[in-house]
Amino acid sequence: MKKRNLYLILLCIVTIAAICYGTFIHVGKPFMDISDGSFSFVYGSEGNDKTQEKINAFSSAKISLSGADVVLSSGDGYSLTYVGEKSRFPAYSVENSVLTVTDPATGDKPTGVLTVTIPESLTDFDKLNVSAFGDTVWNIRQKMAVKTINFNSENGDMIFDTGKPLAVDTMTLNSANGDINFEAGDTLSVNTATITSGNGDIYAHYLSCKNSEMISKNGDISISTADDLSQYTFHLKDGYGDISIGDGLYDGSLSSGSEITVGKGGKTMTLRSDNGDITVEKEK
Repeated sequence: MKKRNLYLILLCIVTIAAICYGTFIHVGKPFMDISDGSFSFVYGSEGNDKTQEKINAFSSAKISLSGADVVLSSGDGYSLTYVGEKSRFPAYSVENSVLTVTDPATGDKPTGVLTVTIPESLTDFDKLNVSAFGDTVWNIRQKMAVKTINFNSENGDMIFDTGKPLAVDTMTLNSANGDINFEAGDTLSVNTATITSGNGDIYAHYLSCKNSEMISKNGDISISTADDLSQYTFHLKDGYGDISIGDGLYDGSLSSGSEITVGKGGKTMTLRSDNGDITVEKEK
């Protein structure tokens, strides 16, 4: 980021405090290392177990964990795998094709990593709602169509690591303190997207949206579209930062609180960074 306001000092203090709090909450949990679509776990302390349970098939999921990371993955069948203290294995049920996952009734918050696995043969999903304290990771590698994705993270990143096309009707992502990354290996197509990061960057590859709004209150927005930029109308709002829209559509900056519309395409993309740069280009 090239321009910053002095109030960043306060934001830095808040960020450091949040990280310290997160570290305290996650004492003893395994940390995720995500690289090239593979996952490895480095255990923070002794006492962590790997517990796996096979579950019934489901087409929707509601996951709410107040102290854990959540990974959505594909494999041989439907299962839940928890890495952490076995006594903190989340409570779950599958009823009417809906998987519900919550903190256990004992009151001990899961502070490890929960992996929700679906079959590699599955290509359609209804609704996916995830509310997690830490990271939320999409590591489903097959071609998928999902009606609704709703992710909320209190203190973690959101990562979409797709190997094949992912099509979503409605996507809502909200990270209070973390980055939102689309590490797509193929096109991510969304009809309606609302993506917000309170304190982090938004970064996307191979993105195609009919109607989208992306807001970073304190971070950069960097988008590489699967479509030609001529297909878009961009509504740009900026506070402190530079704006670059490829194909010569716009290159400059806006005064705080101002906005501008560029392009004449049928798809709309509203981008706002209160304190960061905005960059959009066609994926090369």
